[in-house]
Amino acid sequence: MNYIMPREAPATDTIYYDGSCGLCHRWVRFVLAADTNGRLFRFAPLQGETFQAKVADGARAALPDSVVVQRADDGRRLGSSWCGNPSDPEPAP
Repeated sequence: MNYIMPREAPATDTIYYDGSCGLCHRWVRFVLAADTNGRLFRFAPLQGETFQAKVADGARAALPDSVVVQRADDGRRLGSSWCGNPSDPEPAP
């Protein structure tokens, strides 16, 4: 039987957002509309169990309370302030 093995899916970045912020919800919907295949990002609220489990307490305190992107390749976390200045990312503590 011949078949082609599926390629391993690339790691996806995780976007954590303020689950009680209407603007953040709208921004997530905007990103989802652009990511039509759903392969680029995963989403979780900042108030959720995923964020609590993946980001240490000390690191959480230093991050903004709106949107945080956690890179899949190096674990670096980029806060919402990064959106205005992409040349100055915040390294993961």
